[in-house]
Formats: sequence, structure tokens, C-alpha cells
Amino acid sequence: GTWTPTVVGTSSAGTGTYAANGQTGRYIKCGSLVHVQLRVLLTNHTGTGNIRISGLPFNSANYAEGHSAASISLLDNLAMTAGNYPSAIVNVNSNFISLFQAPMDTAWNICLSASYIAA
Repeated sequence: GTWTPTVVGTSSAGTGTYAANGQTGRYIKCGSLVHVQLRVLLTNHTGTGNIRISGLPFNSANYAEGHSAASISLLDNLAMTAGNYPSAIVNVNSNFISLFQAPMDTAWNICLSASYIAA
């Protein structure tokens, strides 16, 4: 199926302006296992704090094993916190992906994929 990823800030959600075809997502669900892929190409964003990509097609389960890792295949034009590398996870009991060491920036591009257990 398809879904629409939406970028929000963790301190202030803000609003984003996306390039043409810059807000796309696909998913496959087999039982409770969900695999998602997304592309976000922002031309402007007003949020603050760290980056959160919301709108996952299914909420993630609340389980003891913790968060599911996301694999970033492309990250372009995003200023990182000095001396750090980007990482991303699907948060437990939620419908979003958190990017760490990645403060909100106005215009950037990301492609990533993740697998997680749905609630």
C-alpha cells in the first residue's frame, strides 16, 4: 500500500512544504510485520527540535524488546549535530520514526526503510 510521510519537529511541529513527489511512502504488511519505505524532499519547514517523520500506516506495538531500527539510504543537505552520524528508529507504541542527532533544517532530502511489529 501507500502512505504519506509527514515531517514534524519534536519541540514545535511546524509545517512543511514538499517538492513534487517529495512526500511518498510505500508499505507491505504480512501478519503483524510491517515494512515501510519513504522519501521526503522538503523545500521549507518551520518546525523546531529534532526531526520526526509521522504518519506510519500502522501503529507500532508496545513491546519489551524496544525500538526498531530504520535504515537511511539517502540523506542530503541536512545539517547534523557536530561529530555525530544520523540514526533513526521506529518508536514503540507510536506511528512515527525519530531521527537522532538531526535538528530540524529548512530544506533537505531523505530516503529510508524500516521494519517493525504493528500493534
